[in-house]
Amino acid sequence: MVYLTAKAEKDLKALSPSQQRRILSKLEEVDFSPNAPHVKKLAATKGRKAEIFRARIGTYRLLYILEGKDVVILRIVHRKDLERAIRELM
Repeated sequence: MVYLTAKAEKDLKALSPSQQRRILSKLEEVDFSPNAPHVKKLAATKGRKAEIFRARIGTYRLLYILEGKDVVILRIVHRKDLERAIRELM
């Protein structure tokens, strides 16, 4: 199951309707497993209780954690804003 945090919902609502549809449709088909080719583990989170992963959907990046079989999307950001979003999560 995929869940969005309040911040991720706010990020999604700030996008244009066409971008929202694109991201929501991709959420249903994206493989969130850590071994997927479009998924990267953030190096700064190694050793933390909840490791943060990054998935690519076009020019947007999803920052998420895995809780058992559930995926919790923390942020949805444009790639130019990725570094700032990661710093805010730390």
